[in-house]
Amino acid sequence: MEGIGWVFAILVGALLLLPAFSSQKTESTPPISTVAASPISSNDRLEKAKQRAERLAARAVAEASVLHRRLPILMDLPPLQSAEFKNINALMTDSWLQYCIAYTGCLSLMTEWKNNKNFIKTPDYSVVWQLVVNEMVKADAKNAAKHGLQDKFNIDKSMEWAKRDMNEGELAMKKFVDRLAQNFPDPDAPLIEFLMAKIGAPAGIRPNLSIGIQKFTKETLQKFSAQ
Repeated sequence: MEGIGWVFAILVGALLLLPAFSSQKTESTPPISTVAASPISSNDRLEKAKQRAERLAARAVAEASVLHRRLPILMDLPPLQSAEFKNINALMTDSWLQYCIAYTGCLSLMTEWKNNKNFIKTPDYSVVWQLVVNEMVKADAKNAAKHGLQDKFNIDKSMEWAKRDMNEGELAMKKFVDRLAQNFPDPDAPLIEFLMAKIGAPAGIRPNLSIGIQKFTKETLQKFSAQ
């Protein structure tokens, strides 16, 4: 505060001089009309906050689709011959989308957190977090409908599981940030491990898979930072 004290001193001095200047005005001096600036309404602020939160969640969903399409290629799994196994495999890989949303949701939140260290303590963070969870539930519901399992879909259970997964992703994200601050090699390892565990990646392919996910992570963080 001491460094800006002189600013306040000047402002106070200027205010004290205003009456003296006003008393020296002649009668011919036209009055200066003042128009009060209309303050931004609370509704406007809420609407802007809502739009921002929706944008942060939407970009996570968009990049999650990219990651979801890329994962089978990165995993380089052998083709399945049996139609039954193909159907089971499709159900499994389709379910990965919700984990991809959790992953890119954490990247979206992390980008804002890096720009503003207090972001994680704000209501905006919680709103984006919940919007990401909602998108995970939507992906789960669509997957169930796609595979004829809509009668077995339970939205309460899906929401519970999505929150659990997002909590785990958030914990991995915080470790990512801590490791960045401490200049650890491969600081993104906890978050990548989170995703590989969720999709059930076999141990034998994880080293190569992690390289591909790491490349995607860097690209996505750069994209988010530029927005």
